[in-house]
Amino acid sequence: SGGGRAQVCFSNPGVKQEVLRYVRAAFDHYNLFAISVMPEDGYRHCDCEQCRDQTPSDLVWGFVDSVARELYKTHPDRLVVCGAYTAYREPPASIDKLSPNLVTRISWVRPGLDDDERWSEFWETVDAWLPKLAPGHLARNANVQWSASPQAPVIFPRSIAREFRALKGISIGDNSSVPRSKDQRWGPPGLAHLNHYVTAAYLRDADQDLDELLDEYYDLFYGPASGPMRSAFEFAESVYNRERKPSAAFPLEVRIEFVKLLLAARAAAGDGIYGQRVQVVLDDMPTLEALEQAMAEREALGDPRKDAPLALAGDAAAGRDAPVYRLRDIKTGEDVPDEIATTFQVTWEDKFLVFDVRCHEPDLENMPVTADVWGGDSVAFLIETPVHAYYQIEINPDGVVFDADRSRGRAPGMERWSAEAEVTVERGTDYWRLLVRVPVVSVDEGADDPLHFVVGGKPTADESWFFNIGRSRGLNSERRVFAYSPTEATFHVPLRFARLQMVE
Repeated sequence: SGGGRAQVCFSNPGVKQEVLRYVRAAFDHYNLFAISVMPEDGYRHCDCEQCRDQTPSDLVWGFVDSVARELYKTHPDRLVVCGAYTAYREPPASIDKLSPNLVTRISWVRPGLDDDERWSEFWETVDAWLPKLAPGHLARNANVQWSASPQAPVIFPRSIAREFRALKGISIGDNSSVPRSKDQRWGPPGLAHLNHYVTAAYLRDADQDLDELLDEYYDLFYGPASGPMRSAFEFAESVYNRERKPSAAFPLEVRIEFVKLLLAARAAAGDGIYGQRVQVVLDDMPTLEALEQAMAEREALGDPRKDAPLALAGDAAAGRDAPVYRLRDIKTGEDVPDEIATTFQVTWEDKFLVFDVRCHEPDLENMPVTADVWGGDSVAFLIETPVHAYYQIEINPDGVVFDADRSRGRAPGMERWSAEAEVTVERGTDYWRLLVRVPVVSVDEGADDPLHFVVGGKPTADESWFFNIGRSRGLNSERRVFAYSPTEATFHVPLRFARLQMVE
């Protein structure tokens, strides 16, 4: 384990026996027809001798299949379910045919399946699983709860229709998450409504004509605003980036145009029920005035990052070492005395971004360390990838981690996200050192599991990351704060982040 987090050892016989005991109790006492034995979110690969050399798919599905085969002996009429998800999405190469009571639930982002390239990738996965499963034992899981928001009004009826039509007679069922608010209500109701409507309609009849369904929807639900609302939603459907995660923010220009189309629909709808329905969609979005003000501020600001400090990351596979960089006073930008200096290196190792931070400290015995991480001495990593802005990982000298998804500022629930970083702390005579291995996953894996891992690809010259590293030292009047890119304020100033790319 790292940073206080542990992982399951799927090679441990005791784990299998505990799972079997639990599932049999659920079948016998609660008469469940099916039960999931899927690992929890944030998969971490066990590094014991039996597990380390297996692929995630062989390890997870080997375990699940062995559990299912034991249960088939005692409960042959019940089903065992596991998701084909993130690191173990692909079928196991080590198993030709899975237990006949095992159902595989393929996790894949539904928005974007109207794109032929993404559809081909999805269907290759479906085709790979079908020969390994008993007939009718494939299911779908589509996490779309981040797909409709004021920042990303993703509308995707054509993706929904295409998939349900193709999976009819193949899939045993579908599990679709929905957008939800803090109090667990569906939201945003206006933006998400069409997606829900089409999903429900195709669950009833996967063979129906989508254009006829949409004609009925717009005419009956929006009345005199039918045409303008179709224009607004079809615009939103056409512009979202199929190569990015569905929650990636739309450019300001796009959101302004979308709101203008909604305002035209609101004018056409009148003041009755149809106007109220259009207004619900408008209420989900920022006002046109707010968006245009943000656009004006951005244009006045120009490109604040054109002169951002550059840091180069080493490439472990290519044998390219990274330079050593030094933090400066966060407000003045002045150099820090050697006895309290902080230096760092960054290296790309396979699918990990590794930070090696050395904090010089002449008084280790009296160094303040607090349970809330940032109250005493700590090191903060602020990470913005080309598809997500931004993540926070902060660690104290005891290796306690606070991490958060700051893409919506200090929004409620931001701390639900976890980087699943592997953290090692070393203490010397006059320094403490952090080695932080941050797992990085693809856009598809990130969309499947948005509460874990950094989403992105290698930080290259064409696809730079932006980041900052900061250190807080001391307490009260003696507290000093350092950063690689001084912000003149707190760590949380994304426009002052430094650029990160690989050593060429």
